[in-house]
Amino acid sequence: MSIVLTVDSVISVEDEVTNQHVWPLVITAVSSQSGLSSKIFVYHAEWGDDPYQGDVFECVASVQQMTEIPEDAPGGGEGDNQTPYYRSDVLSFHCRSADEASDLLKKVQADVKDLLQNHIALTSGNLQTSQTIDVTA
Repeated sequence: MSIVLTVDSVISVEDEVTNQHVWPLVITAVSSQSGLSSKIFVYHAEWGDDPYQGDVFECVASVQQMTEIPEDAPGGGEGDNQTPYYRSDVLSFHCRSADEASDLLKKVQADVKDLLQNHIALTSGNLQTSQTIDVTA
């Protein structure tokens, strides 16, 4: 029961080139957790007059977002009611420094751990407390 992250990057300071201004970071997720898709990275799709060039990584999905946000492409609704988000199994980010790439990787790892723990808590069926409440009028 895990999510394996494969990281392709140029984080090492020793690999720095003169005047380097970008540190690419590509993380691929593969889930072995039953019922949990590998598509855990949430992107905001670039539409029309959006000032961004291309889609923008937003976050590692929460358990709720795993059910609400579609995979691979925005969807649901029409026009202004369409969800501008989608989930992917690949995070691709261009960091401004080796430190930023390292910090992002640590944050992603922590968020993936939270997602996995919450998914297990949701699907385990191990409810700890049971109570009966009598509501009368």
